[in-house]
Amino acid sequence: MIKLLQLDERTEVEWADRLEEFEASFSYPLGEGRTFRISHGKEYGRFYRAMGVVRTIVASMSDRVVGAVSGVSREILLPKAINTRSVYLGDLKIRNDAPAGRVLLKLLESLRTQFAEDHQSGFGIVMRGTNVVPSDYTGRLGIPQFEHVGEVSILRIPTDAISDEGDNLADERGELDDVFVNLTHGSIAAPPGDASLRSRFEPISLCTATGDACGLLEDTLIAKQLFDSDGAEMLSAHLSSFAFSTAAAGARVLKSAICHARQRGLPALFVAVPGQRTDELLNSLAVPATTRTSADIYAHRLPTNHDWYVNTSEI
Repeated sequence: MIKLLQLDERTEVEWADRLEEFEASFSYPLGEGRTFRISHGKEYGRFYRAMGVVRTIVASMSDRVVGAVSGVSREILLPKAINTRSVYLGDLKIRNDAPAGRVLLKLLESLRTQFAEDHQSGFGIVMRGTNVVPSDYTGRLGIPQFEHVGEVSILRIPTDAISDEGDNLADERGELDDVFVNLTHGSIAAPPGDASLRSRFEPISLCTATGDACGLLEDTLIAKQLFDSDGAEMLSAHLSSFAFSTAAAGARVLKSAICHARQRGLPALFVAVPGQRTDELLNSLAVPATTRTSADIYAHRLPTNHDWYVNTSEI
């Protein structure tokens, strides 16, 4: 029998060992025959609590976790700087040896009932190459239809890839939120949540004096960790709230973020960029060691044909 449990800060502690074993059963490709795994630690919901009001539903059979999904009520910016609240879906995982169809339906139906009254839209981010995507399992049995609405590039930049120290943009301009809103006007953007709940290091605001590029340097090391197939932790920084009017300005903020991350002993920086703007940014950044992967955005009742600004610290 499939049982559902809605996690809170008490039950996630009680179920910590079972949740850790559940997460350890999933691995993801890292290249060259290597893999990595994800751990949300003893506070399974902390990663999502940093974004907003979260509901995490766990499916179990014989007290063994066989599936999980999280939904977060969060503010997003629509074109023309219109604010709305939408449900961000993440962490949907089901064991291979579980009755996938039944577990999936129960998880999504439970999550739908949590948000149905106050939210009309939702979205999720799926790494390119995933075998089953939201459009495959939504739009039936009362589950709202999610369709492909956009794409972003996920860049990983080694912090030793540039030799200069870059511009020290930290605290040059304090109005990061306002700059981000101005730069993403006409697009869809997800402002980051409370970075202090997930970042081991103090977040740093980076803005050019002219307001033509911005970003927030942070990490997820106290809410989400990555481990390679040898068990070593993969330490990384993230540049959230990254937006730019020109590629040159964007590259300037990135180089500053890379230098700050290197000073903190973090060997890599992750950042998300709207798919159609990636080539111009990479040409201006001129760091050949940068790796690029793609992610697709699926949404319900959100506009199509717009750039999306999301944060790798929240994927």
